Amino acid sequence: MTEAATRAALSAVPVAGGALVELFQYVTNRGRAARMREWMEGITAEIERLGISVETLDESRGFLDAIGPATRSAVETASPDKIEALRNAVLNATLAPDLLADRHAILLEILIGLTPTHIKLLKLFDDPRAWYAETGEPLPNVMMGGQHIVVERRVPGAGGGQDAARSRHV
Repeated sequence: MTEAATRAALSAVPVAGGALVELFQYVTNRGRAARMREWMEGITAEIERLGISVETLDESRGFLDAIGPATRSAVETASPDKIEALRNAVLNATLAPDLLADRHAILLEILIGLTPTHIKLLKLFDDPRAWYAETGEPLPNVMMGGQHIVVERRVPGAGGGQDAARSRHV
């Protein structure tokens, strides 16, 4: 819908409107094509790394059910964290096809609805000590300020601290 509105607005520009619409369409398509290429190369590399034959994927119900929605979402985001999560969802659906297809579909839809910040928070809370050890930062003393300090350091603005409270009242 936003693209259509942008094209309509650009076409209203006197004399150059048509050219601007074409330029907008060209740039948008080129960017999406590059994202699609990166996504497919990443999926293919991981599948081969796991020892799965790419030629047999057309027989994998789990793969076929997951690849479409995951691809649409991957092409629409620039977040490496979200792309990694989507790739893992496709691989999990491919490797564990015995799980109910409905379960995979529900989990994939939840993942698609998450923002990159949500994914960063999930990674952080999966193992906060490991994240802090990996970054070399000392784990904050949550007894002295609450758990929001842990979140603020990893995802600034998401911890509900003073900055977040101020931005809600602006």
